[in-house]
Order: sequence, then C-alpha cells, then structure tokens
Amino acid sequence: VSAYTRLLTAESDSSVKLIILGRLKSLKKRHSSVLSDMVMDVLRSLTTPNNDIRRKTLDLCMRLLSPRNVQSVVGVLKKELLKTDSPSHDDSLEYRKILVDSLHRCAVKFPEVVPSVVRLLMNYVGDDHQAGAKDVVIFVRHIVEEYPKLRVEILERLLEQFDEIRSSEVYRVALWILGEYAEERKVLDQALLTVRDLVGPLPLIPKRRLLQQQKQGKSNDDDDDDGDIKEGKEKEKDEGKSKVLADGTYASSTITSLDATDMKEEEDIDNEEEETKLRALLLNGDSFLVACLASTIAKMTLRFASMRGFGTMASNGQIGKSLLILSSLLRIGENYGPVKNKLDRDSRQRVLTCIHALLYPEKVQKAFLAKCRTSFKGMLDHVKKVENNTEDNDDMEDHKDVDNVIAIRQLMAEKELYDVDQDSADVKKAVGSDSSTLDINSKLSRVYQLTGFADSVYAEAYLTVLDYDILLDILVVNQTSESLQNLTVELNTSGDLKISDRIQEHTIGPNASKTINVSIKVSSTESGVIFGNIVYSTSKGVDKKIVVLNSIHMDIMDYIHPAACTDTEFRSMWAEFEWENKVSVNTDFMDLTEYLNHIVKITNMKCLTPDIDHYRECGFLAANLYACSIFGEDALLNLSVEQNPSSKKITGYVRIRSKTQGVALSLGDKITSNQRTSDENIGNSRN
Repeated sequence: VSAYTRLLTAESDSSVKLIILGRLKSLKKRHSSVLSDMVMDVLRSLTTPNNDIRRKTLDLCMRLLSPRNVQSVVGVLKKELLKTDSPSHDDSLEYRKILVDSLHRCAVKFPEVVPSVVRLLMNYVGDDHQAGAKDVVIFVRHIVEEYPKLRVEILERLLEQFDEIRSSEVYRVALWILGEYAEERKVLDQALLTVRDLVGPLPLIPKRRLLQQQKQGKSNDDDDDDGDIKEGKEKEKDEGKSKVLADGTYASSTITSLDATDMKEEEDIDNEEEETKLRALLLNGDSFLVACLASTIAKMTLRFASMRGFGTMASNGQIGKSLLILSSLLRIGENYGPVKNKLDRDSRQRVLTCIHALLYPEKVQKAFLAKCRTSFKGMLDHVKKVENNTEDNDDMEDHKDVDNVIAIRQLMAEKELYDVDQDSADVKKAVGSDSSTLDINSKLSRVYQLTGFADSVYAEAYLTVLDYDILLDILVVNQTSESLQNLTVELNTSGDLKISDRIQEHTIGPNASKTINVSIKVSSTESGVIFGNIVYSTSKGVDKKIVVLNSIHMDIMDYIHPAACTDTEFRSMWAEFEWENKVSVNTDFMDLTEYLNHIVKITNMKCLTPDIDHYRECGFLAANLYACSIFGEDALLNLSVEQNPSSKKITGYVRIRSKTQGVALSLGDKITSNQRTSDENIGNSRN
C-alpha cells in the first residue's frame, strides 16, 4: 500500500494514476485499516489538474473515512475549496462541484463536522456555476432536516445570501427551505420581508415600464390642472436650415431638447439596477419558479396566521399582502411581452390552489405545513438506505461455505504453501476460470461452434471476457485419418478489437485434437465481430485447404455492469449526451413492473426509480436505468410506457443515450431482439 501511494504521488502519467487508484480500491476489501491510515497520502493526488483523477481519489477517500481521520480530510477539502476561488485555477467550477459533493458525504457520515462545513458552503449559494450552487443548497436542505439545532443559524445565513442567488433552480430549493423550516417568529418575519422585497413593487411588470406608467399618470394629472406644463416637458426647435445631401437633394434638421428634470430621471433609470434577480426570473416567465414562490408564500403566511391566531388583525393583514402578490403572479405576461412569458396551465392551477388555501386556511393547514415535510423525510430515509446497501455490497468480502477449507498461511507447513494459496480466487479471476458465479447455462452460452460436424476439421471456441482482454480457447479436432500439417487459425476482427499475438502453426495427427489460445485486446464498448478460417495441408497434397469459420459477434453485455448515480447526475448526463436510440415497445407482457424487470435483466442495468410497485395501479410507468462500461462509458435508459385499460397491451418507448454511438445502438438492438416475451435463456440468444 505504501508503494502504491508513493507511486501515485510521484507518477505524472494520468493513466498510471487511474490504474493505481483502481488497485487501491480493490485492496480496500482486505486492507481497509491500512488504507485508512494512509488516506492523507492518497489525497496528495488532488494536485493533479485532471478532474477524473480527483473524482476517483475523493471517491476512494470517502470510503476510507473514519472518526480518526475525518477532521483531517475535511480540512484538506476546505483548503482545496478555497483554492477554487482563484480565477487562475483550471476547471475550478467543475472541481468545486466535486469538492462540495465530497463535503456533503463527510457531513452525512460524521455529524461532528456539520457546523464547520455548512458555514463554509453557505458562501457558495450565490455561485455563478449553477450545478455547484445547486449542490450547496441541496446539502443545506439535507442538513436543515437532519439537524434541528442548526436551523435558525442556517436560515438566517440563507436570508443574508438570498439576493445573491443567480439560478432559478437554486431559488426553487431555497424558497422551499424557507417555506418548510421558517418556524421561529423572528426568522419567519424576516423571511416574509425578504421575499416581499425581492419580488418588488406590484404589479409584476418591468420596472422601466412601471416608472413610465407612473410618470404618464402624473403627467395626465398635471395636464388637467394646467395645460401649459406640457410645453415645459418637451420642446422642439426647428432650426429652419436646409442642408444639401451628397445626392444633391435638400433636407431639413429638427432638434428636440428635454429639460433638466427629464434628463436626470432618464439617467437615474439607466444607472439603477432595474430588477432583482428573482423578479427578473419571474418576469421572464419561469413557471416552475412562480409555482414554488406561490407555495412558499402560502406556507409562510399560514404559519404566520397560526402563530398570531386566525382572524386577528395581524394575520388578516399578512394574508391580504400575500394574496396581492399571488394575484400579481397570475397576471404575469398578460399585460406585456410575448405569449411565451405567460404561465403554463399547471403553474397557474398551483397559484390558484395557494390562493384558495389562504382564503380558507383552517381546512388546508395540515396539508401545506405537515405532509410535505413528511414526504421529504421519507425520501431522505430511502436515499440513505440505498447508499448503505451500495456500500455494504462494495465492501462485502468473499465468504466460505460450510465445511469448506479456510487456508491460513501462517498456520500452514512450508510444503503446503505451494498447494494452497489464499489468493487463489484472484488468480482464477485473472485467468478467467472463476466458476463460482457461473452456472452451467452461462458456461455453455460462451461456447461457439465455428465449423460443421461434417467438415474435415471441427472447431469450437470458448470465449472469456476479462475487462480489456478477450481469451479464445479454440478446440480443433482432426476428423480425418491423415495428419494435418501446418495447421493455423487465421483470425480477423472488426470494430475496436485487435489480436495481440501471432497464432503459430501446428501439426495434428489423425483423429487428434489441439487447443489453441488466442488473446484479443478490447479498446471500447463498440460491438465487434471475430471471423476467419482454418488453413492446413495434408501429407499427400501440396495445395492448402481452407475451412471457413462462423463469425463470433461480441455481446455488449460482457462490457457493461449495473451502476448507481444521483438524479441530478442522471439529468446532467442526459442533457449532455448526444447519441440517442429510440425503441418502440412491442411486447407480450401484460404487467408494467414485470416488463421493467425484464428490461433490467436483458440490459444488465440498474433501475434508479424507487417504489415501482405502485405503478401497477396507475396504468403508466416512467423509470430511469443506468449502467457503466468497463471503459468508464455511461449508458442511460429511460422507459416510458402505459397500459391500455381495455386490451391490457403495453405501449410506449425506450430511449437510450450515451456518449458513443456504439453503446446506444447495441443496447437498442438487444432490447429489440429480446423485449417481446420472457425468455429464461436470454443469454443463449446471441447474435
């Protein structure tokens, strides 16, 4: 372990660093305590300007956290986070997002570091990088729920930073936090005042247009009193001079002059920041933000009224102010601007629901103030359970069955060391002979018949996929009564496959057999084909004979494995990836969850959507699946299907997205060929 950590710091090649980090992660199962003591040495690789190496380093360190080293690790992460404030720091925004996520994981595992971490991260709520600021505010939402003692301090700090927020998504989460957790009287009053100030004057129209309307109204009033004032506002002076233009024609010039008062007002409008960021987002027609703001105002107003008492002058006054804001939200885009600025129907209905709640507060108080937080707590419990199960599976060590021999090297005689090795399982996996996880059907599915039984030479191959290598054990049988001389297997590949070694020539006696080993390198998840022929000559003839081999189509399922990611990461990758394959659903399944489980089985992906059993009753299903290849390529799948109530037939689409075209096409072909009916031997249906 010490040698690996020294090499990790000294080596400058990024590929070597990634390999070392992968090896350290594999050593964690057996030497977790040793690696935990050297976590600070591993963190030195954060100086590398490669974000992939940083992400993998921090992921390893988060798995090695313990009460002994958590304070030191958090100190290093804080220093790295402060470095990202420097404009000269390369990829600072993406690196900051990685650090925020790591600090979040530290705080969730070890509550003693929460106060120091949350105070630092609150400075980045108004970050220009939307993804980083969103991670911070989501972390704040989690901490506010888990640690009630810190709520007042966090909410006060959030209100101080509220006008610095730049992103609509961050505003939505921050408003939700205020609506749910602003329970103290002082904090609640400050939250209502802050939101009202950021919304600005009503009605919700651009401030310049509002000032112009106010000025026009004032001008009309003045005109009623004295019509001569109009002449002082604007004067047109005609110079009366004619000018000769370049083409020989005449033109007259007119000069319009404004008095000093108008010029000063125009200058003040230009110099003044016209809108707050929240008001600008609202005026731009952000329907989601409007709905969230309406819900937050309704919750805080109901809580205010419950504290002061329903029907009192203070509560009625606050309800009236809130109703005025909500009614202004309904009219966004109606008095000005294009149609796109108007609210959508769902957001409009949400605002109307909030208005109804304030008009009849005693009937809906429990639904607004209690049930939403209960649902959020249930979601946190589910996420925590999934993360714990994932870590337990990663850390699970090999177990011995009952009555199996357990080899302890220190208690064995010297001569027995060569017979039994405690690392024999790793050796078997390295050579592809680990059969503990393969049943007989899986083994037979990897046998490919290359020639016919009537051919003079019979050949079949057993294929083993070992991450970046494919091992072919080709069995060649001489079915003639003559010796076959200079027999060689000529193989070629298509796709990102490359034969490593040159295949030697062999001589096979009558009715004898020979096993030929071939190693093929794999460089990507693209589907490939292995094809070729067998060339040999007999003792009687001079001419060579050729037997054409059946081709072997590589299955993408050998390269991908189930993986997990957060909903935010899934949406980010979905928006980023450019290759998409859309497959129409055509199946005989009559149950939505059974069809989803079937898709999970044939694609070897993990379902990220929780609680799918309740979809049986509603008649439609939407689920996200995720997998990662051995080369680090991500595969995303979205399943959107519905069931016809009368015919029970399932219809819909399966959409697959990936960075590479080959992954998207291969997964689409796999689903198309296997989605129709349930097949217990899906692994046998290879192309």
